[in-house]
Amino acid sequence: MGSRGGQRAPTRTGMRESKGIGAIWFGAIWFGAAVLTAALTLAACDSSSKAKPTTSTSRATTTTAPATSLTPPGVVPAALRYETGTPTVTDIWVDPTNGNDQNGGSTRDRAKKTIAAAWDAIPQGTLTQGFRIALTAGTYPQDTMPDFWRNKVGVRTAPIIVESVDGAGRAVTGSFRVFGVGFFYVIGVRAEADVTAFRCEQCDHVLLRDVTLAGVGDATKSQGPGQTLKVAQSTNFFVESADISGSAANAIDFDAVQTGRILGSRIHRANGWCLNVTGGSAAIAVEANELWECTGGGIAAGQVNAFASMTPPYLGYQVYGMRAVNNVVHELEGPLFGASGAYDTLFAFNTAYRVGRADHVIEVTIGSRGCVVPPSGATASGVQVTSADQATTALCEKYLKQGGWGTTGTPLTIIPTWSVGIYNNVVYNPSGYRSATSQFAVAACRPVDTAATNVPGPACADNDLVFKGNIIWNGPKDFPLGVGGKDQGCGATNPTCNGAVIARDNAINTIEPRLASPTNGKFEPAEQSPLLSYATATIPPFKWGPFPPPPAVPDAAPDPSVTLNYGGATRDQPTHAGAF
Repeated sequence: MGSRGGQRAPTRTGMRESKGIGAIWFGAIWFGAAVLTAALTLAACDSSSKAKPTTSTSRATTTTAPATSLTPPGVVPAALRYETGTPTVTDIWVDPTNGNDQNGGSTRDRAKKTIAAAWDAIPQGTLTQGFRIALTAGTYPQDTMPDFWRNKVGVRTAPIIVESVDGAGRAVTGSFRVFGVGFFYVIGVRAEADVTAFRCEQCDHVLLRDVTLAGVGDATKSQGPGQTLKVAQSTNFFVESADISGSAANAIDFDAVQTGRILGSRIHRANGWCLNVTGGSAAIAVEANELWECTGGGIAAGQVNAFASMTPPYLGYQVYGMRAVNNVVHELEGPLFGASGAYDTLFAFNTAYRVGRADHVIEVTIGSRGCVVPPSGATASGVQVTSADQATTALCEKYLKQGGWGTTGTPLTIIPTWSVGIYNNVVYNPSGYRSATSQFAVAACRPVDTAATNVPGPACADNDLVFKGNIIWNGPKDFPLGVGGKDQGCGATNPTCNGAVIARDNAINTIEPRLASPTNGKFEPAEQSPLLSYATATIPPFKWGPFPPPPAVPDAAPDPSVTLNYGGATRDQPTHAGAF
């Protein structure tokens, strides 16, 4: 698994699916220079994406966990749900069995047969009238769907809704490849594909509610999609009460996404991270989800990204103002969470069981960034140079002139991590299950070429890094912390995270946080569990600065306060650590 300051092999973010290296160059040329930054992430343009969906799936990892989660899904409180309003929409009905594309689609008995025909019935451009594509129960093969859902832009009073009208999961489709849409809501649909099930680029105000996104293939053999859900260069993206699984790399990948929430969802069966947020993403909330069976790890803030796929002014840190709270995470080979190139990022009140066996339970490292990210196993010299490469290099040069942090070449480990807070989490690895190396992995500072990259040196992972109020039961009492040693951060002179401060402010192998019945999906504290009486730490506001000048990052800092729990109930005060 990953080592200090580096990334795991399956966690390459943002540039290509597992369906072939050449797809990226085709995508860039197909869309042209005007949309180059979005096209760089298109890998679903190959002919294999036309395959009909299949319901077969396979597990990414072999564990003792039940094949199906027994944990009740996290609750999405009304105050956090995306507000769709009550727009007036025109229905376009679709019935894959009894429909006819010559029908108008205005009623169920006059339904069209294909989703492509329904999409074609919606006018191009910005809408003044909303539409609902009403999918009746049945299977909609890939070749009956739009090649690209693009350039039809709803507004709040006139959105585009795609809904499984006979109940969640009753309408089964192939993959969605979405570009340049606005106010686009997908409700209750089940999408199955051996490529990315839902890919959205240059989108705004997208809602996925009660959907199932299922990657098809054996992820352990690098079969199936590189990501099950991929969102890039987009704003206001919301995932609620979804089930997302089956990826040869990361199940969810957010790349250059500003403002979004992933709430009350189940994310599992991936050969990389369950969830990765990177590329200058900002104000992302990950709350009350269950994550399991992801080889790379649970929740990643940062990792590696492509400079060319970023969006100004977010050209510095990999992540700004992200919060991951009240999540239940279990059965992971990799860590519960990791931060690499993150700024003002909070991991708080999460409960983890059987995590980090391959190396450590938490990692805080330095992020990597290149102009583009080569596919896993390839080198720069092994990728054919095309006109798309030249255009991409020009874009990276432009971003460098604007003050962005990066390079015109292959990835360098240069993006510092600053102001990460790790508060009030519970990590319980029972007897017989422990990390291989240490509790944590915190990278040491490293020099950077400021003149070439704009990154102020040295790049460190432990600036204002705080561990407080956490209960960790993992390995023997003398198990190494993973800080303060050779090639490690949080040395003796660091005021916020040296070994003595971490031992003082956290219960590490001193309190066994007994859970109700975790092997049966009950991760709440057991009655009279010692964790109930352990005092939690107060979470301070985000600092929201310093930022790389120029460019400055606009808007106010997100609110890091945690007032609810996994079940959506208000936390009693004083509260206790963990998600419940």
